[in-house]
Amino acid sequence: MERHTVELGKTEVEFTPLEPGEWEPLAEQAAGPADLCLALLERGRVAWRGVDDATGRAVEPSPESLARLPAATAQALLPLLCAPWLEPGQQETLDQLGRYLEFRTDFPGIDCVACQEQQQAGEAEPDCAACPLPPLPAVGLEALRLAMLLRDAPPGAGSSLLPLLLADRPPSRLRLLLSALELVSRRLGPPLRGHAGMLE
Repeated sequence: MERHTVELGKTEVEFTPLEPGEWEPLAEQAAGPADLCLALLERGRVAWRGVDDATGRAVEPSPESLARLPAATAQALLPLLCAPWLEPGQQETLDQLGRYLEFRTDFPGIDCVACQEQQQAGEAEPDCAACPLPPLPAVGLEALRLAMLLRDAPPGAGSSLLPLLLADRPPSRLRLLLSALELVSRRLGPPLRGHAGMLE
């Protein structure tokens, strides 16, 4: 996760937003927004410039100094410290996959002639300007391939197979792929049922 810099008046705060797997448990345990913000700041590797004490000496970030931050500062920082489940661009990709799946399930087999020829030649998924078929994003193709592997796996093997297939992906990319897999599962039916728990 990249570090962010935010200007709050004359103060510049730098921190790393926490992944959902880090901040969601803290949100459940926190007594309130200020308590949650303090817990997030302590884990977000905070640095700042322009914070002085009453004598004009620079104050270093520490649990004690973080606890003395004004409530307004906590309110401004709280939403920024929590990385979203999906980034805006990723949500657009997921929406694009949703449109593709809806079209495929509502109008199966509808492609333009050029796309049909491309499919018959064994080429990649059709996507041309003349075809009414919405484009399939790359993560959608990956999710569909995973869905087919899980569908063909022996009964009960999917739960052990999925972690192996998803290994070594960065958390943000993994969340997008799991969200895409869940969307494919909802649209295409029962064969993937039981894998939704991976998203929790």
